[in-house]
Amino acid sequence: MDQLLSLCMIVRDEEKVLRRCLDSVKDYVDEIIIVDTGSIDSTKQIALEYTDQVFDFEWINDFSAAKNAAIQRATSKWILVLDADEYVDSTQMSHLLAMLEQANHDAPMGYILTIYNYTGPIRKGKMVESTALRLFSNHPDIYFERPIHEQVVYRHGHFEQIYYRLSIFHTGYTLEVRQEKNKSTRNLAIFERLKETKQFEEYDYFTLGNEYFAVGDLKKALYYYKRATTKKMENQAFMLHCLNQTVITLIELDRLKEALEVVENGLRRFPAYADYYCFKGLILEKVGLAPLAIEWFETSLKISNSPPNKDGRYWLVSPNYGSIIPLVHLVNLYLKDSDVPKAVSALTKLINLSPGDQKVLYQLFILLSQSEPTSSIIDFFEKIFVNPSQADILQLFQVSLLLGNQELTAHYQHQCEQHKISLSSHYKLLSALIRNSQDEFERIMQLMLPQEQSEHNNKLYILASLVWNRAAYSDQFCETIDGSTLQKEQLYQIVQVAFQLTTEGTCPTLDSEQLNYAVTLLIDLFKYGYFDAYDRFIEKLQPYYFIVANLIGDHFYSQSQIQLALDYYSMLIQHEQLAAVGYENVGKLYMNQGDVEEGLAFVRKSIELNPYRPYLYVFYLAQCSDADLSKDVLDRYKEQYPHYYGLMMNAMR
Repeated sequence: MDQLLSLCMIVRDEEKVLRRCLDSVKDYVDEIIIVDTGSIDSTKQIALEYTDQVFDFEWINDFSAAKNAAIQRATSKWILVLDADEYVDSTQMSHLLAMLEQANHDAPMGYILTIYNYTGPIRKGKMVESTALRLFSNHPDIYFERPIHEQVVYRHGHFEQIYYRLSIFHTGYTLEVRQEKNKSTRNLAIFERLKETKQFEEYDYFTLGNEYFAVGDLKKALYYYKRATTKKMENQAFMLHCLNQTVITLIELDRLKEALEVVENGLRRFPAYADYYCFKGLILEKVGLAPLAIEWFETSLKISNSPPNKDGRYWLVSPNYGSIIPLVHLVNLYLKDSDVPKAVSALTKLINLSPGDQKVLYQLFILLSQSEPTSSIIDFFEKIFVNPSQADILQLFQVSLLLGNQELTAHYQHQCEQHKISLSSHYKLLSALIRNSQDEFERIMQLMLPQEQSEHNNKLYILASLVWNRAAYSDQFCETIDGSTLQKEQLYQIVQVAFQLTTEGTCPTLDSEQLNYAVTLLIDLFKYGYFDAYDRFIEKLQPYYFIVANLIGDHFYSQSQIQLALDYYSMLIQHEQLAAVGYENVGKLYMNQGDVEEGLAFVRKSIELNPYRPYLYVFYLAQCSDADLSKDVLDRYKEQYPHYYGLMMNAMR
């Protein structure tokens, strides 16, 4: 064998991802062998652009059989196995080849590689780490075994396996991909046949649990995770992932006492890793113990910033447990405490970790816009995005549109134009609306092709009608396709109310869904600066005023526009119409001003109106010095959350 490295793959209907995979390795492998198990898209044609070794294989519900058909054709000293929805870090490949040149390929030998499994969009950076033997010597007695979640085995028993740092990135676990390819249905069918042969082992139970978790059957997932957790498997690599999934599933099932038992055991076994500190924070937050949750989340971050381990590794399963996950939860907890500086700091760290997370960008824009001029905000993001890609610039433009800031919108639209970034008609319409350019709005609308018409423009047409006092824009409404927003007729009814357009002498009655939509229109009008249109529209919603006022007040409070929120809250208190969230917000405002007793009275009223927020009970108990009132609230908590009560009391001692 003169060739050094063969890439072997099995594929089926992978036209969306195959090029990305092959481009990452094509310059470093001596041959590419692709076995197709029945593609009906352009997968085979794409494969033939990279290699002439493309073979058909009749699918028999056995991944090992298909992979063995691929590796049997390899003629190099070493074999690398990848899936089509994976790709490698190409910068590491030269070092790999140099290492393989020196290694003994004649002996049975394998290398265990790190796989980063994305659990959401790649730009958001959310991933779980795993390992697998993907690189091995081209030895006749090394082959794949088991029909699903196949394993590399040596015919004569154990063979040497070494960890090697080559990073593989895997996108097949994202929800979108799983739904599109119906992977779980296929995998569960294979598992059912495997169970009939009575070949199940602990690893099979673990992977079967993952399939049930993926389809949302958490009770079955937990059952199989527990079947996989045996004493003899305690030190197996997959067991860390099994325990991780067990904790996640228990938390989702609200079985927090059991989850905490697993977590405490994990903390004793793995005190130098961030994972279980983060898990404890999640449990304490769910119980309502926000201050303690903050401490545990912050501890997980401290471990990641100063890893106790010599190799710098601070995680067992995923680096997210010492970075993205605690930061996301800390942002919400800091904002509940009105600690804006800490929230901004956490968001800044998040955006550096996951620059593609639009929600994080938006939150950061919102908080900065409350105290910083537009020029400072632009400077801030220029420091974060030093050499912005087209995707970065487009995303900054999209977020400026969400924020509704005229200066930011104009700035980032200009950036898009400079970098020749194509903008959809929807974005152009929204930009014209924000910048109060009616002529431009109408010109874009008239130039739109039929295929550019979208249900997403419906809201813009209503807003344009309200801003420029012209109901005729609603004639442009499109039918809603996916049902994610109001239907065309429901939107017409909102316009009829806004313009007092009567049908047979009466205006339509708006339901709760339409009212919530109307509030989003009011919020947009206000943030775009169309205050006259805002006043006109809210006046037309007078029959629903108390409902609308509560929602608007809550929104202004969430945006730290306290005086505006208080204007609505005060009116609602006078009419005894303030809702639970409003009572909580007013209570916290009183307490921040030093009037603890008055503030606690409002918080207690909030609990009475909405008893389904455990953190509020704990917040009240932490501030209240009246034994009788504390006992009353504690009894309410115990009655509402009997399964949390013991955990909460133990943690507060």
